[in-house]
Amino acid sequence: NFRATVSSATVTIYNIYDSWDDAGTRLAAKRILSSGAQWQDDHVFSRVDYETISKANSGLAYFNFTDRKWEIVGNLTTGSNVDYVHNSLSVSTGSMLSVIPSVYTRSLLSADYQKLNKSMGSPSNFAGFPLASKFNATGSQLLDLAGSLTAPFMVEKISLTFSASLGSPYFDKFYTDQCQPMTFMLLLQRDQNIAESMTAVVETIDITNPTESVITKTPTSFSYDRDRRIIWWGRVANFKNDGTAYAFRNEEELSRKYPEIYSSADLWLPVRDGMPDELTGTFSLQAECRTPSRTDRATPPYRPRGDTALLKRPYFGKSFGGRNISDLSDGRSFIRSVSSANSVGFIRSPYTTVGDGIIDLPIYDSDYLSSPFMLMPGDKLILAHAMQMYPYIQPVVVDPPAGERNVATKYLNTLAAGTGSLTLFGSQLRNNLPIETSLNQPLTSDAIHESLHHDNPVMD
Repeated sequence: NFRATVSSATVTIYNIYDSWDDAGTRLAAKRILSSGAQWQDDHVFSRVDYETISKANSGLAYFNFTDRKWEIVGNLTTGSNVDYVHNSLSVSTGSMLSVIPSVYTRSLLSADYQKLNKSMGSPSNFAGFPLASKFNATGSQLLDLAGSLTAPFMVEKISLTFSASLGSPYFDKFYTDQCQPMTFMLLLQRDQNIAESMTAVVETIDITNPTESVITKTPTSFSYDRDRRIIWWGRVANFKNDGTAYAFRNEEELSRKYPEIYSSADLWLPVRDGMPDELTGTFSLQAECRTPSRTDRATPPYRPRGDTALLKRPYFGKSFGGRNISDLSDGRSFIRSVSSANSVGFIRSPYTTVGDGIIDLPIYDSDYLSSPFMLMPGDKLILAHAMQMYPYIQPVVVDPPAGERNVATKYLNTLAAGTGSLTLFGSQLRNNLPIETSLNQPLTSDAIHESLHHDNPVMD
């Protein structure tokens, strides 16, 4: 399903984790949860502070390339540091939200907002991602390319292979509102110390008077001391395929009947046994390198916790474009370093209590643009995973099926012990031109290599 052309046969592969460590000890599985219950060392949760929840977790993890394990990112001393469901913008934008969350409604809505699904699970600057200093990766969370590259490498596509048990809710023909994608990302983090700030614009609406005049745009500033660029991301989602009512016969039917929803994930996994707690296997997630496009109001306004008056509700999206989601151009992007999507139509907001529901939500033609990225010797990369669903807040219902507690404890991801790999597809460059070779070997050093075939030229 690659949508770009590989320029050469050059492939760089990094083994990211194995079943056994150097001492011969079997590695434990790492569990990724959506909206947390109780924090443990091998768990990642989306948010907390729901009644009996005792500790916090962010729903965002970075891979530790030294210890070969996933590590929770963020200040977890209190739930308010990671709470993107809070009704105060100062709290929700202070969270570790890194992607556009899908709300787990599991109920039919009055408006057809399937066309908004292109952006579900893609990177978002709502909370300052990727630049804000709270998203800094530390030493062992960085993959140093100094030992792997001796020349520039134009990466075009990336494949991530991992063993896991995935428990995100499936998508079917009955609950056709949104799917719940799980996101993997690869980022560049530069070493240079800087002192800068970036701004994200968050929109909220007072739904008791749903007109354009009551949409509030709130600029939020974030400081950062490291430059980070999004190189790639890929999304995984599940669909019902068990032969029962409302199930899909196959992935082709899903893509044909719900094209907008199908475009919100790069890997669709069939769920064949009803709704299991976990879908277990070894999976290969593949996608081209991408530049995020600006997509304001990429979701309907979500109901925050504590919004008992049903007044202010935030939209989620990307208020800017580009690899840092700040409209800053990047010389490493071969093309399309800054991107903005085009609005191709509108739908009415499903959340209104009075009037005709006249708030228009834009339908975008794309969520990103394909864009190869230049890697250099000495670059440092971050491999990230986010599972950050938005629970369906129902103030008048105690512990609803789609509420925070059930979403926290039922829909879990476990990154299992097993062999995984991160594969970069692209071209080695010299003098701004690709090095063509018929041998699929990383001959990037200055050493003299033997020519194995009479018709295979030695490249200088």
